[in-house]
Amino acid sequence: MKESTSFSWALTGMFAAFHLVISLVPYSIVLGATGVISFGLISGPLIGFLLGPVYGPVSVLLGSFLATAIDPALAVIGPFTPLATGAGALAAGALRSPRPRLLLVIYVGALVAFLLGPIGSTAAIFLVPHAFGLAILAILTITNAAKGVSDRIVHETDTSSGVLSVFVVSFVAVMLDNAIGNSIASYYFVYIVGADPTAMTGIFLGALFIYPIERVVAAIVITLLYVVVRTAMIRTDLDLLSTRFDDEEQQSEFEHNLDE
Repeated sequence: MKESTSFSWALTGMFAAFHLVISLVPYSIVLGATGVISFGLISGPLIGFLLGPVYGPVSVLLGSFLATAIDPALAVIGPFTPLATGAGALAAGALRSPRPRLLLVIYVGALVAFLLGPIGSTAAIFLVPHAFGLAILAILTITNAAKGVSDRIVHETDTSSGVLSVFVVSFVAVMLDNAIGNSIASYYFVYIVGADPTAMTGIFLGALFIYPIERVVAAIVITLLYVVVRTAMIRTDLDLLSTRFDDEEQQSEFEHNLDE
């Protein structure tokens, strides 16, 4: 077990370095948009898929903190920026396990926090696209469909149902990233930066029809990359998802906490 744990932490560090490098590459499907969204939006959930709900978020948080230290422009919401990407990794990793109830609590909490924030009453419509992400997560949680999705993500990436499962989880992951990031942003820019709430409302509403498309594109890219990587892993001795991480004490402890 000690050897396995050491191997897991070594991979955590390696993927943190990978996430650091990837995060420095700008990503946006909207030309001329203000702000920066990095490829970390894509690598975060991908790492969550590969390393699970414990090592995945740790790796992404470490890589994100280093990336924002190197390029402060990435710190859109200051020191809180890595939390959003870390949430995406957590979602992908937790939905790889069959018991994602904690994610539903986190997602609802992020949306409620936004509504109770300084622009919640004037920009509530901004959350409408999140109804899709929240509904998907609720269905996976309440109907216990998450177990079937989890099995297909790990073992059936060469089937259409497996690919669809990866896409669904990827979409939920990047939407949770968005929910947490924007909830924090609404407080950060108004209370810390001192931005005018009316101006912030305009900015958020201006992105209403942009961010859902951006998240769908990100989910598609994550799906394609994961299927390629996972297929290669199955054909080699680097099948981390079926061996190393499923047996880790940290993974078992995380899933046990979801039952409490």
